[in-house]
Amino acid sequence: FVIRNVEVVPEKKEEQLKAELTIENTGFACCYQEAEVVLEQVFVSGERKHIAFAADIRSIGSGETKKLTCSMEAAESELYISIYRKADGRRMYFANRSVEEGRVHLGKVTKVG
Repeated sequence: FVIRNVEVVPEKKEEQLKAELTIENTGFACCYQEAEVVLEQVFVSGERKHIAFAADIRSIGSGETKKLTCSMEAAESELYISIYRKADGRRMYFANRSVEEGRVHLGKVTKVG
Protein backbone atom coordinates (compact mmCIF):
# COMPACT_ATOMS: atom_id res chain seq x y z
CA PHE A 1 0.00 0.00 0.00
CA VAL A 2 1.11 3.55 -0.78
CA ILE A 3 -0.15 6.78 0.77
CA ARG A 4 -1.11 9.02 -2.15
CA ASN A 5 -2.58 12.07 -0.40
CA VAL A 6 -3.26 13.43 3.09
CA GLU A 7 -5.51 16.35 4.01
CA VAL A 8 -6.46 17.71 7.41
CA VAL A 9 -9.57 19.87 7.37
CA PRO A 10 -11.62 21.55 10.14
CA GLU A 11 -14.80 19.86 11.31
CA LYS A 12 -17.94 21.59 12.54
CA LYS A 13 -16.82 21.12 16.13
CA GLU A 14 -14.07 23.66 16.82
CA GLU A 15 -11.93 21.25 18.80
CA GLN A 16 -11.91 18.58 16.05
CA LEU A 17 -10.14 18.12 12.71
CA LYS A 18 -10.82 15.53 10.03
CA ALA A 19 -7.92 13.58 8.55
CA GLU A 20 -8.52 12.35 4.99
CA LEU A 21 -6.05 9.75 3.78
CA THR A 22 -5.93 8.36 0.24
CA ILE A 23 -4.16 5.00 -0.07
CA GLU A 24 -3.52 2.83 -3.11
CA ASN A 25 -2.96 -0.89 -3.26
CA THR A 26 0.09 -1.14 -5.51
CA GLY A 27 0.48 -4.89 -4.89
CA PHE A 28 -0.61 -7.73 -7.14
CA ALA A 29 -3.55 -8.79 -4.91
CA CYS A 30 -5.77 -7.52 -2.14
CA CYS A 31 -4.85 -7.85 1.54
CA TYR A 32 -6.17 -11.19 2.84
CA GLN A 33 -5.72 -10.52 6.54
CA GLU A 34 -7.88 -8.19 8.60
CA ALA A 35 -5.84 -5.07 9.37
CA GLU A 36 -6.34 -1.69 10.95
CA VAL A 37 -5.03 1.63 9.58
CA VAL A 38 -4.10 3.80 12.57
CA LEU A 39 -3.34 7.51 12.83
CA GLU A 40 -0.90 8.32 15.63
CA GLN A 41 -1.13 11.86 16.96
CA VAL A 42 1.89 12.86 19.09
CA PHE A 43 1.25 16.04 21.08
CA VAL A 44 3.88 18.57 22.22
CA SER A 45 3.48 17.21 25.76
CA GLY A 46 4.67 13.79 24.55
CA GLU A 47 1.22 12.23 24.93
CA ARG A 48 0.25 9.86 22.09
CA LYS A 49 -3.22 9.14 20.79
CA HIS A 50 -4.00 6.26 18.39
CA ILE A 51 -7.08 6.66 16.19
CA ALA A 52 -8.28 3.85 13.92
CA PHE A 53 -9.72 4.66 10.52
CA ALA A 54 -13.11 2.97 10.03
CA ALA A 55 -12.24 0.95 6.93
CA ASP A 56 -11.54 -2.60 5.83
CA ILE A 57 -8.43 -2.50 3.64
CA ARG A 58 -9.17 -6.04 2.43
CA SER A 59 -11.73 -4.41 0.10
CA ILE A 60 -9.02 -2.45 -1.78
CA GLY A 61 -8.05 -4.52 -4.81
CA SER A 62 -4.81 -4.35 -6.73
CA GLY A 63 -4.46 -0.96 -8.44
CA GLU A 64 -7.42 0.51 -6.55
CA THR A 65 -7.43 3.67 -4.44
CA LYS A 66 -9.57 4.39 -1.39
CA LYS A 67 -10.10 7.48 0.78
CA LEU A 68 -10.19 6.88 4.55
CA THR A 69 -11.29 9.45 7.13
CA CYS A 70 -11.15 9.87 10.90
CA SER A 71 -11.66 12.65 13.43
CA MET A 72 -8.77 13.91 15.50
CA GLU A 73 -8.11 16.47 18.19
CA ALA A 74 -7.34 20.01 16.97
CA ALA A 75 -4.02 20.55 18.75
CA GLU A 76 -0.35 21.06 17.88
CA SER A 77 0.99 17.62 17.07
CA GLU A 78 2.99 15.36 14.76
CA LEU A 79 1.00 12.87 12.67
CA TYR A 80 2.06 9.33 11.73
CA ILE A 81 0.26 6.47 10.01
CA SER A 82 0.64 2.70 10.47
CA ILE A 83 -1.13 -0.54 9.56
CA TYR A 84 -1.47 -3.37 12.10
CA ARG A 85 -2.74 -6.92 11.58
CA LYS A 86 -5.70 -7.49 13.89
CA ALA A 87 -4.87 -11.17 14.47
CA ASP A 88 -1.53 -10.61 16.19
CA GLY A 89 -0.96 -6.82 16.29
CA ARG A 90 2.12 -7.03 14.03
CA ARG A 91 2.90 -3.98 11.94
CA MET A 92 2.49 -4.08 8.16
CA TYR A 93 4.50 -1.63 6.09
CA PHE A 94 3.52 1.05 3.59
CA ALA A 95 5.69 1.30 0.48
CA ASN A 96 6.28 5.00 1.26
CA ARG A 97 9.50 6.07 2.93
CA SER A 98 9.04 5.15 6.58
CA VAL A 99 10.50 6.60 9.73
CA GLU A 100 11.16 4.91 13.07
CA GLU A 101 9.24 1.72 13.82
CA GLY A 102 7.81 1.50 10.30
CA ARG A 103 5.44 4.44 10.71
CA VAL A 104 5.07 7.00 7.94
CA HIS A 105 5.38 10.63 9.03
CA LEU A 106 2.44 12.56 7.54
CA GLY A 107 3.24 16.03 8.81
CA LYS A 108 2.65 18.45 11.61
CA VAL A 109 -0.40 20.34 12.85
CA THR A 110 1.11 23.71 13.83
CA LYS A 111 -1.64 26.27 14.34
CA VAL A 112 -5.17 25.49 15.38
CA GLY A 113 -7.96 28.03 15.63
